[in-house]
Amino acid sequence: MVWYNGGSYYKVEEHIFQVIKEKQKEVAERAEERRKKLQELRIILLGQKTVGKSATGNTLLHKEVFASSQNEQCQMQEGEDLGRRVTVIDTPGWWQDSSCCTDEIDKEIARGFSLSPVGVHVILLVIPLDLTFRDSQRVTLEDHMNLFHATVWKHAMVLFTYGDKLADKSLEEHIEREHSALRWLIEKCENRYHAINNMKKMDMNQVTELFEKIEETVAGNSENKAVGHFSWPSGNNSNCSAGKDIKKKKKNHQLNWNLWTK
Repeated sequence: MVWYNGGSYYKVEEHIFQVIKEKQKEVAERAEERRKKLQELRIILLGQKTVGKSATGNTLLHKEVFASSQNEQCQMQEGEDLGRRVTVIDTPGWWQDSSCCTDEIDKEIARGFSLSPVGVHVILLVIPLDLTFRDSQRVTLEDHMNLFHATVWKHAMVLFTYGDKLADKSLEEHIEREHSALRWLIEKCENRYHAINNMKKMDMNQVTELFEKIEETVAGNSENKAVGHFSWPSGNNSNCSAGKDIKKKKKNHQLNWNLWTK
């Protein structure tokens, strides 16, 4: 093949075009595979009591399926968004005071992951905007995240509820004005955050934007090969995988779960 170049000519090797064509094909195939994988979104909600996890689940699924009362057991519900199946797992909230938390609650929170054997795409850490997130909240949240492998943070995103509390402030202004503990959490989640107003359930844009951020998280983890491995235990004791000696203060005790970003 000969190309014209400002009065002169040069020959471009055929194999170069073949390499370029193959690369384009690989990119197209990966893009198609990623599109297929995200035909379903799997989400789990974590947070302390009375932060609006159940209401958030209802907003994401566009229907009232999670009871607003304080639940003591994990629940999984499914819905559809623009032709895509959305699975949401709601978990029991933990007490703000970590000394009030029990092994039973820990085990039940951990069991939530088993409800989706193929794993979840994102772990939404639900934080209300009207709560001053300080060191005590940070310690309790970190203790619960330490139940899992450290790579759990690669799939975590902060979801602020009570979005109406922002008034005329931006979410970024709120983060900067709050206690340093909140900025610590945002950094742990690699600057992934979103705000939602559960009083405006008909506002589809807030949900669409959240789902787009989840897709970006999945894509980023895939590119960085940061897929987390939390192997779900086999055998008859799978429902008690936390172990009878699970304690929040033992930060080296990590549950084995299987979390795949598919």
